[in-house]
Amino acid sequence: MELTRKDFIAGSAALAAGSALAAGSAASSRTASASEAADKQVSLPAGITAEDVAASCVELEPITEFAEEQTFDIVVVGAGCAGVCAVATAIDEGASVACLQKEEAVAANGSSALGVIASRSTKAGIKRWMTDWANKSNRRVNWDLFTYFVEHSEETMSWLYQRGKAAGCEFRSVSGNDSVRYADGELEASFKFSTTGNLDFMTKLAEKTASEGATYYWSTPAVQLVQESDGTVTGVIGKRADGSYIKLNAEKGVILTAGDYMNNASLVEKYSADAKVFWKKQTNRTGDGHILGTLAGGRIAPANHPRMIHGMIPGFTVCPTLMLDFNGERFCNEDMVMSDFNTVMAYRYHEQDMNYIYRFFDAALDEKYADWTPSPYPESNPPSLASIDKSIDENKTLYYFRADTIEELCEQLELPADTVKASIERYNELCAAGSDEDFGVPADRMHAIDTPPFYCLRDFPGVAALTGGVLVDEHYQVIDADRKPIPHLFAAGMQAGNLCGGINWHMPGGVSNGHCFNAGRYTVIYALTGALEPKSPCNFEQIADDWKDESGAFPWETDACPTEINVW
Repeated sequence: MELTRKDFIAGSAALAAGSALAAGSAASSRTASASEAADKQVSLPAGITAEDVAASCVELEPITEFAEEQTFDIVVVGAGCAGVCAVATAIDEGASVACLQKEEAVAANGSSALGVIASRSTKAGIKRWMTDWANKSNRRVNWDLFTYFVEHSEETMSWLYQRGKAAGCEFRSVSGNDSVRYADGELEASFKFSTTGNLDFMTKLAEKTASEGATYYWSTPAVQLVQESDGTVTGVIGKRADGSYIKLNAEKGVILTAGDYMNNASLVEKYSADAKVFWKKQTNRTGDGHILGTLAGGRIAPANHPRMIHGMIPGFTVCPTLMLDFNGERFCNEDMVMSDFNTVMAYRYHEQDMNYIYRFFDAALDEKYADWTPSPYPESNPPSLASIDKSIDENKTLYYFRADTIEELCEQLELPADTVKASIERYNELCAAGSDEDFGVPADRMHAIDTPPFYCLRDFPGVAALTGGVLVDEHYQVIDADRKPIPHLFAAGMQAGNLCGGINWHMPGGVSNGHCFNAGRYTVIYALTGALEPKSPCNFEQIADDWKDESGAFPWETDACPTEINVW
């Protein structure tokens, strides 16, 4: 299937506009198919219902007629962060590879990724760092999968950084400031890179791999797996836009990388019901891989699945400015990280509510919060009032608002001015008293709102990902009810396993993307070789110079190296 730059650009531009319509029409046809299957009493595994299937691309009735049949070493389902990395790895390993993608272009989100540099760390430092993160999720972390990431991420991220450069990807920043040097000298050294966006990154990488021999089938969702009587998965059936079917045989393995299920309401109800309240940042994430894996004999990780519910703005993620709800009332202790906002919001907000939260501050922001770094990235500058004013003046923001009076500000925000004024007056009284009798924020974290002009950051937390998938073993091979691997079937990315089992995703910044990249790469290596050694291994030493400062030192060698993990 010929793929050109024009195909990529046209597909990306049309995707946002057409996805909702396409999903609606596809859902109608799939509902009929699922209902017909239900009438014929097609057996579904535990945890999956006809309603789940109807909202997905999966078809239950056996498909036997094909417009095309091809054979590859590896077949990948889904062209996102995990899927495109799986394709690139197959190419680098000398394997033939095809990728089925339900959208008409790459679909990937996020912009940064982190790797642990085992060669620069101490063993005890890494284990302590892992334990610190496990504690943030009440020890509900899959240690085997976390270890898998830690052991291979240096190689994966070093490979991907170089692969990205060769594909023409732009890297916005590189950083080692997520490293941790503990008081006793134990060290976890890590490196992170940020791009202009993983959608652009993975699009460029997909273009490059297509020119190197990979075959992409766009607008062709996977609707069934092909499975032998002994359980071995031997291929995937895709459905073209014209309704015809193609059969892609996989001699070494099928890698499911189809994303999460946030747009499948019945799966959300079962596995992450408290995320229903929040709007969904992605489209077409209907749990296709979850359902395919389960129909093949796998199981979905038990509920509740951790959720990534993030705000629209990367700034102010740990800065406790006054927070009001949609009624203009203060409703929580603001001294928390962004990834926890949704937990307190869930007690106040309902499905019919717009999930706006209102973060108020004033013209003395820079002075009052000089000691804070309101960003998940320690190397970034805090958002300054000058940058906020510039965004407002140039009409480049939908999130920041400014006015000379609270009344004028409320008019812009469509909030009840009397209620907001009363909330701010009460907050200022508590600041003056040096004691937060209402919610218990420490006095040194509270600053009165009293210096005009006045500002508000209207944030809109939404679901970025639901991070529970089909259960896998330590090699990301899908396992059955007896915890035995299903031959030739793997899962990677957000639909794979149960890496983090907490309520919210509390894992290192950059690991959500990093673990997608890492699992996508190493599932292919394992499927091809039965081992975990790439043909041409990469390492941090190949790219180390990009992480040195002007003096030639690495961030973990300087006094600025953090002594504890950075949660946002």
